[in-house]
Amino acid sequence: MVVVGYGTQRRSDVVGSIARIKAGEVNKIPVASFDAQIQGKAAGLQVITNSGVPGESIFLRLRGTTSINSSSDPLYIIDGVFLNNTSLQTTNLGGRSTSPLADINPADIESIELLKDASATAIYGSRGANGVVIVTTKKGNYGSKTKVDISVSNGWVEADKSVLPNLISGPEAATLVNEYWVNSGQAAQSPFRPVSQGGLGAPEEQKTYDRLAFLLRKGYIQDYNIGIQGGGSNSRYYLGAGYTNQDAFFKVIGFNRASIKFNFDQQLSGKVKIGLTNSISRSYRNQARLGDGPRDVYGDLP
Repeated sequence: MVVVGYGTQRRSDVVGSIARIKAGEVNKIPVASFDAQIQGKAAGLQVITNSGVPGESIFLRLRGTTSINSSSDPLYIIDGVFLNNTSLQTTNLGGRSTSPLADINPADIESIELLKDASATAIYGSRGANGVVIVTTKKGNYGSKTKVDISVSNGWVEADKSVLPNLISGPEAATLVNEYWVNSGQAAQSPFRPVSQGGLGAPEEQKTYDRLAFLLRKGYIQDYNIGIQGGGSNSRYYLGAGYTNQDAFFKVIGFNRASIKFNFDQQLSGKVKIGLTNSISRSYRNQARLGDGPRDVYGDLP
């Protein structure tokens, strides 16, 4: 069975391009949001991680770039509720933008359906013109015993030292700066000259600092989840809780999320059913600008 619009159909009866991804196939990938987990899992789905910053928005396209001025992001539907992914949660923060999808715990997701063709607009109108991503969370099963799932994941991230640049020493850096001033015809004003002459000291007197050690660290990744699900003859339930903490190998940058999910369905009769879906999530993001161009760090020196 696949989720289509406001109901379900057998796959053999579906006319259109629909891909279904089981959450169990992807939710072990250690990323903050499920949209990054489904990369490469469906034909025609384009998922690009902009920078690798935990909790940052993901470039996702189902039907390519459909507009020059408007957004080409697909429509996200979580348990039948439209997700406003253009709200304040995606406000640009100095070169970085957050993702509201990172507030959803991937461990609570049962399946993900991707509506990729134009038939999605017949169901959702113009909002589905860029494709539709339908997320169904776990709800338990009727007539099943209580089942408890616990998952714990820990790991570390660090920069690949084999690709890091070899930094020059303090005297070498001072010598290069002085050469710049000489080549500019300002040798008498070179910054690194004896202090008695009003400079910052001779090049050989400069200290060497490990700038990368100030910037990089060995980041710690934690992910803890517990899910309880089951049901009786006329009811089913799911209760899930999770905690995720991801440190980047750049100091300061990180993502932290705590969430609780509760789903409950009660079958009143053969035609009447009531349900309750609650989700509470709290997330913290520490983000920083990346990829800025070089600056003249010595431009203001005497």
